[in-house]
Amino acid sequence: MATQTIDYTRMQLGRVLRTYKRRADCIVARCPKRGRRGERAVTIPQPNDATSPGRPYVSVTHVARNLSFRAPEIGLAGFREATDHCMTTITRENVDDTLGAEDRRRYDAWVAALRAYVEQF
Repeated sequence: MATQTIDYTRMQLGRVLRTYKRRADCIVARCPKRGRRGERAVTIPQPNDATSPGRPYVSVTHVARNLSFRAPEIGLAGFREATDHCMTTITRENVDDTLGAEDRRRYDAWVAALRAYVEQF
């Protein structure tokens, strides 16, 4: 099993690492908590989905280990483990500082759908 350390603090800011449905899912950005560079991902749950309760948050991985192995009997081809990681819950006070324009639109849609859901009762 070969191990490779990925240090996101040395990568260029704004670099897209992964995409999901043609939008940047993970990018290299500054951590809102520590100010260090890292792989930043924003998670915004669906307000009407009972399987994903919780609040929106920003997850930043500063350093990760990439464990490359082949295990066809269980269907795995690799695994990534975060060794230096931060999480920040998105609130009304820090939403402007934490989110970009695209993520802010998704957050505003989440808030509007959540308020519409609450007003039903």
